[in-house]
Amino acid sequence: MLLDPPAIDATSLDYKRPNVPEKTWYDEDDHCSSVTGGTISTEGETLDPDSYPFADFQQAMEQRVSLRQTYFMDGGSRFISLPTLGSTPIKAASHVARVFEDWLGHRIQNHSLVEQLPVIEDDVELLADDLLNSIKSRAKCVSGLSKILIELRIGHVYSYNSLEDGQPLITEDMEDYFFQKFPLFIEVIIHTEAADSNDEICQLLLVVENVTVSPGHPCRTMQLITTK
Repeated sequence: MLLDPPAIDATSLDYKRPNVPEKTWYDEDDHCSSVTGGTISTEGETLDPDSYPFADFQQAMEQRVSLRQTYFMDGGSRFISLPTLGSTPIKAASHVARVFEDWLGHRIQNHSLVEQLPVIEDDVELLADDLLNSIKSRAKCVSGLSKILIELRIGHVYSYNSLEDGQPLITEDMEDYFFQKFPLFIEVIIHTEAADSNDEICQLLLVVENVTVSPGHPCRTMQLITTK
């Protein structure tokens, strides 16, 4: 699927920008894990990212069926979506995926900082907060779910080496041309667990990581969302 807003001047794009100024990003030593929501008593408290509830929740949810989607950006206002081999579309996750794609398109097309690439050079904590607000504003997208894990990876394409079912997403003969035109990627993986009929609260963990600038240092945010 090609999302193509008003045309941009391709000659103005910097296709060789794997190095992002570190001043744009949070310090790797900063804690960017938080728990918020109506019934969690640790609201606003900073927690160890490897402690409860993050580690156990993430590990358990990663074992569940997921929906994976990868977007490649040209550094301006265009991005394309490619199918990811081995992904398993599920109806419940697809509602969340549509909210994510709407959020991504709005974030890219309404970016106002000329000297900064949208999403890729945005602070990961701000991205997490903005995406959470979008999901909460359309809370019906999580109706019928008790738990959701959203993993968001962003970076330069040379940091993207994911293999699915033993096959590369981009074949070698495509790499030079494709990576020159679309040098940046955004990958979202959505894991879900169905709710009982009486459940009105969905527990959401959002994990955002820039794998080029700060690999291994994701921002984790957990939130409770009322679905009814």
